[in-house]
Amino acid sequence: MPYGVKVLFDDPRVGKLFKDSTTQAILIKPVTVDFFGKEGIQIQRTQIPLMPSWAVTIHKSQGMTVSNVVINLGPKCNKPGQAYVALSRVQSLRGLALTEFTEKSIKVSRKMSFQTVSDLKNLSSSDEKAIITKPIKVKIIVDPVYHHDDNPTTPNVIVMSIVADDSGTIKCHISNEKDIVKKFFQKNTSIVILKCTITTCDEELASIEHQHAIKHLPCSNIQLETKLTLPLLPSFPTIKFTPIAEALKLPRKRQISIEGKITKIEPPIKVKNNSIDLKKVFLKDTTGMMQVSLWKDKASLPLSQGDVISFTGLQTSMFQNKPMASSTTQTQVN
Repeated sequence: MPYGVKVLFDDPRVGKLFKDSTTQAILIKPVTVDFFGKEGIQIQRTQIPLMPSWAVTIHKSQGMTVSNVVINLGPKCNKPGQAYVALSRVQSLRGLALTEFTEKSIKVSRKMSFQTVSDLKNLSSSDEKAIITKPIKVKIIVDPVYHHDDNPTTPNVIVMSIVADDSGTIKCHISNEKDIVKKFFQKNTSIVILKCTITTCDEELASIEHQHAIKHLPCSNIQLETKLTLPLLPSFPTIKFTPIAEALKLPRKRQISIEGKITKIEPPIKVKNNSIDLKKVFLKDTTGMMQVSLWKDKASLPLSQGDVISFTGLQTSMFQNKPMASSTTQTQVN
């Protein structure tokens, strides 16, 4: 085992305190480590703490994930997106070291490349489900159909419509917060879908299942052909809301859906030996007011006085001779 190995680093800032004054090299000495093997056998290993290291270009590093990396972001890093590719290879800031950095090395492209509807259809024909990360710029050409999300824990709605660009039309399903969807997803609005899943839903048409975000664009950004063959949209079941005045007259255990404005909310309480949460909400429409008892997980819904909401899947009930409605496992709030 040699006494040590002298290493001359390209960067003069490395190991300033340990450099040889004559050669400017750093002496790396052997390190001995004791550890125990099987059956308690003591093992001693002595080695020089050096390991091979490799360099790659930023282009070559695309797709790599590393724990530690040294990056040069000097003047030669001058292409849009290069700095992003380099910096995103490492898993944490702890494993990142920069040997050189200039602000001009951070560049982005002002030209955004988009997928076309035709591209999506061709892709869906070869794969039943594919995640698309390249943005899609389309125009909504059919009045959207809204439906509440089947997941009662999310305040989302599902919207279905037909979107199009110059290459064709495609069905689009988006599940997102109600306020966001209804603000951006309207007929004759242009949007950019930043991430989605393409699913083959029938022989003629693929479907965009929205996953990430939509961005509003001026309608003039997309010019469409005047003649487009539009597929038919399946209709969601229409929800029939019962006026509160009629709901108060119904017998017990009838399924109802009501809508109105929250006029009062009582603080949640524990009932049945402190095992079940209960929150009482008072809902008012133009015909009357009704107490809605929200049980278990429904009691934690973020409701506020003054909210205009709708309840579906409630059940009529009676307490102290007063008619009211109670939540069930099928209850949803929109």
